[in-house]
Amino acid sequence: MKQWISLALVAGVIGGGVWAGKRVESRALPTLQWQESSSPRGVFHVHSEASHDSEVSVATIAQTAAALGLSFVILTDHNNQQAPVEVDGVTLLSFAELSTKNGHVIQFGLPTLLDREQKNSFDIGPMLHKQNASTILAHPTDLKRPWVGRWRDHGGLEIASLSASARRRGGPTYLGLLPGILTWPINRQLALTQLYDRDHKALRRWDETSNPGQVGLCGVDAHGRVDLFSNLQLWQLHLEDPLPVDFEKRSVALQDAIRQGRFFCAAALFGDSPEFVFEAINAQETIASAGDSLQASEVSELLVRAPTVQFPEADQRVSIVLFRNGDEVIRHHGKELRYKAPRPGLYRAEIRMPIPNLLFGYRTIPLIYSNRIKLEASE
Repeated sequence: MKQWISLALVAGVIGGGVWAGKRVESRALPTLQWQESSSPRGVFHVHSEASHDSEVSVATIAQTAAALGLSFVILTDHNNQQAPVEVDGVTLLSFAELSTKNGHVIQFGLPTLLDREQKNSFDIGPMLHKQNASTILAHPTDLKRPWVGRWRDHGGLEIASLSASARRRGGPTYLGLLPGILTWPINRQLALTQLYDRDHKALRRWDETSNPGQVGLCGVDAHGRVDLFSNLQLWQLHLEDPLPVDFEKRSVALQDAIRQGRFFCAAALFGDSPEFVFEAINAQETIASAGDSLQASEVSELLVRAPTVQFPEADQRVSIVLFRNGDEVIRHHGKELRYKAPRPGLYRAEIRMPIPNLLFGYRTIPLIYSNRIKLEASE
């Protein structure tokens, strides 16, 4: 009798495993309809072999980025940086991720490395700002190495970070990532989607800052531990404007666009060229976009346009969420939101979509983040 029970249990486990494997294999992701676009896109926060914890060559990074159709890569090697280069048509800029007593900071736009005293300065943000550069807080909510310094003085922060998300999803021992790891050989894209979440703390701290010049970035934090081709699709930056052909001018324009917040973040696993618009309108004419400040009296409405998405199930839909000073002011299910007569404040938008869990159900998270438009009160 015991032998039969044991055999039945083994058969049940095997049968359950086969069912789970087929279920995982069949789970489909939403697909963003591809849009014809000449806007440059690239990735932020990539480590090369110049970092102590990566063995990926710059040539491999450039080759992979070119295969994905990327225009640029921002290398952020630990306490090290290299000369800017163009390889395979991809512009690679290098700015060190500094290990400081308060956490990790990227010295964005600074051509020379800060020394030990400078990088641990309480006023590192204002110091770089005076040099036409900026500090960007890297994975500031990471459970292992969170940012513990001031937040308001910096030019930007990662509002989405692969490493911080993986640690939240996996827990202190990373056991929470085990189901995704087991799923990887069967359905790689589904496994990667389990790394996405909404970084509530980083977004809250960003929203608390009234400075429209503080930008929000999404970093892939690539070290070569995950397949690089897949890793570079997790988050991409889409610039608002084309880049110059000349390399020197291109490098300057790219840095300016990122510092000014003239881009949006999108999860490219679901489609690498999604349509997205966030603009201030007056009499049907666009007068401002992310990174701009203007008087509220000049604006008749804010326009947010979401991409067209094909969902596996008919009842799933896109949500446009508009925020003012960090507070949700309206949520709209559909392709386009027009928010009439906006009051003074700092506005940004999120595009949220349901993505599948490994076996059952869905969870709705942001897959596109805008930067901010500031509407000022009339004097």
